[in-house]
Amino acid sequence: MIRQGPELYEWEYLLECEAKRADHEIDWYYTGASFELERNGIRLELTVQPAIGSSWIIQERRTHRVRLSCITIIRPQARH
Repeated sequence: MIRQGPELYEWEYLLECEAKRADHEIDWYYTGASFELERNGIRLELTVQPAIGSSWIIQERRTHRVRLSCITIIRPQARH
């Protein structure tokens, strides 16, 4: 299987924070990784699960929490 998309270290570099993983014994590609960052009183949480092709972003302000989007990753079809 050929992986598509960024590696874990690339996500960490892009978001300027370390990933949180539920299980360090299993590759993050299969279990997912979460990133949390806060800027100007707004906290964002990004969860990426490449093996199942989904991600989501949650925005939290001091007064409320909103799920901004659920992203489904569409893999290109193999050409024959």
